[in-house]
Amino acid sequence: MKTLFAATLFVLSSASAFAQTSSGTVVVSGSVGFAQQAYERTNFDGNSTNIQVFPSIGYFYKDRLEVGISTGFSFGRNTSKSEDGEYISKSYNISAGPYIRKYLPITEKLFFTASAGLSAGIGSAKTKAFQNESFGEPSRSFTYGISAAPGLTYFATEKLGLFVSIGQVYFSRSTTRLEPTDTKSTETYFNADVSPSSSSIGLRYLINR
Repeated sequence: MKTLFAATLFVLSSASAFAQTSSGTVVVSGSVGFAQQAYERTNFDGNSTNIQVFPSIGYFYKDRLEVGISTGFSFGRNTSKSEDGEYISKSYNISAGPYIRKYLPITEKLFFTASAGLSAGIGSAKTKAFQNESFGEPSRSFTYGISAAPGLTYFATEKLGLFVSIGQVYFSRSTTRLEPTDTKSTETYFNADVSPSSSSIGLRYLINR
């Protein structure tokens, strides 16, 4: 069983409804995502919850071409149960990086968007058994990557736009260091993901110049 709710809270820009992608427009955006999953495996079962916040600021330096800086903050919690006992883990991640987004008009109000970005981030994770009062020593991670995602933006009124992102293609590399042993491991990922967990829907609110 898997449920996903992802919504972008706001995007403020200095543009009119039909010139919102013109040169000189400033865009401040933010998105919030929530994902929850319950799973069963041969030797264990459990559930996970993940909350993500992604604020960013961008600028149209050319008509229909936006560049900017995006940041990300996420919190995850995972609970699992097996014959060996019950465990809980918590993780935190912070990331930032530049992005570029191209707007291609389909109609006067509807745009296809193509986005690409780089990111780098740090994270921390801790795990404990339910019978213990405190968490064990944390692991630290550093991750960098590149991603690309298509989407659609529809400007319904002069101030309100609706958008959806549709999956993503990404490459990332992560190095994790376990404390206090200082043991390191490195993992590389490449994936083209079109699942609901990689998509989002949201709103854009525009402020005219």
